[in-house]
Amino acid sequence: MKEIVLLKRKVIEKYLQEAYFAMNALTHPPVAVKKEMEEIIKEHYETYQEGFMLERVYMKDLIQTEKLREDISVDTVVKITMLISEQLATKYLTLYKNKPIDIAHIMDSSIKELNEYLEIIKYGIYKPG
Repeated sequence: MKEIVLLKRKVIEKYLQEAYFAMNALTHPPVAVKKEMEEIIKEHYETYQEGFMLERVYMKDLIQTEKLREDISVDTVVKITMLISEQLATKYLTLYKNKPIDIAHIMDSSIKELNEYLEIIKYGIYKPG
């Protein structure tokens, strides 16, 4: 998951103007194409829902199953990771939509926040011992 976010950051850095254009088109579509864009976005979300993401994006085989508690399944770990990443994306898209801010800053903030949440998933919330 983290690698995907870092890769997105590299692409955005390389194509910064295009990234701003895409973000503005998604968050503030022109009235003439707003309905059509909403349909395209809706189709995208329907196509790339949980099943697709579980198969192709969140690779279960990368999780060290021998280290999981017996009452925790790989699917649960993947679903928690998906929820966190989706909520972060929604959070930063909303921030951008309300007030366009620097995309590089958004990426830095989201990577930092994602790292913090992944650490909680890996190590829990309590001190060892």
